Amino acid sequence: MKKEIRKKFAKMLREHDWSYQYSDDMRCYNAGAAQSKAIREFVNEHEEHRQELWTMYTERSPFTKFKDIMVRAVSRNHFKALPCGKYELSIQASAGHYCSPKQTYETAEGYYNFEVAINKRGGRMIKPRNSKVIKAFPRYDELGFDYKNQMVAGWIPEDVIQDLYDYLRRNGR
Repeated sequence: MKKEIRKKFAKMLREHDWSYQYSDDMRCYNAGAAQSKAIREFVNEHEEHRQELWTMYTERSPFTKFKDIMVRAVSRNHFKALPCGKYELSIQASAGHYCSPKQTYETAEGYYNFEVAINKRGGRMIKPRNSKVIKAFPRYDELGFDYKNQMVAGWIPEDVIQDLYDYLRRNGR
């Protein structure tokens, strides 16, 4: 994608009032609605970059739910890692993973516990115990990275993963 397109879209997302729908002031609401419309139109004008623009949008939006954007990789048994700042969350669930239920579904919807690994952007797995950013996550103890060299944790509840996803998007830069 061209640098100027990415730069302009990033500026639009940075300046967007993500909570305009909750405003009692119609001027704020109308301004936010106009920003939202401009973002949609920008994506439509740059159809060839839709996937990258969508990724930028979901990384920036405070309302993105990890289960809504999980996509199966080429293998039916693996989901693609989700970008979170300088990290990626590998959130897995299938008959061969530490998850509940221990079945393979097409989407993430049927699961309530998942297997989690945290990678640096680009795919290199890290040891969460060695990361100050990850150890500062308020619910770190609930992740289950108990052992010195442990890089994968199993049966992590959906709400803990959502909080981790939101935390890394805010603090993992």
